[in-house]
Amino acid sequence: MSVMSFLSRLRSVALVASAAALVSASNVAAQVPLRLAVLTPTMHGASPDVPARDREPFVDAGWRDASGVIVAKWMQTAFDIARDRRALARCRRDAGPCDPASRRMLAIIDAARDLRGRARIGHLNRAINLSIRPITDEAQHGVADHWSSPLATLAAGRGDCEDYAIAKYLVLREAGIA
Repeated sequence: MSVMSFLSRLRSVALVASAAALVSASNVAAQVPLRLAVLTPTMHGASPDVPARDREPFVDAGWRDASGVIVAKWMQTAFDIARDRRALARCRRDAGPCDPASRRMLAIIDAARDLRGRARIGHLNRAINLSIRPITDEAQHGVADHWSSPLATLAAGRGDCEDYAIAKYLVLREAGIA
């Protein structure tokens, strides 16, 4: 799967959290420099004469003209998510050395195991929403934009919209929702 396809699917993570397999940061760094254009997939039945911004309400200039900054942020986040998934796997094998954030994440995932469909997604969505208090990156990290790993967000108990989305992405993946 291309980086463009991957990032396009990531855009909807807060709504459905569908995503592809993670690629390692080192693989992308070794590739030819990348400049992405429109990250919106072609919409079925959409006229090619209608600009993407008129077909897709969530596409703005930043998405239409994404440079390496967004790709670099996502690649670091993908690395962090993979690290968090390994930590969760270790905790499943041996709960003794688990940190509180990993225990909380596993409790959220395990509580949804017996639920199906929208009930499972709703539970995971609500549990993450209740686990994180909203705060700006400026107030929390002293920078305009910072994407935290899911376990770092749960450990802090606060984050901004990307932090919510990234945490939801992980719990949905770990709960078996692709």
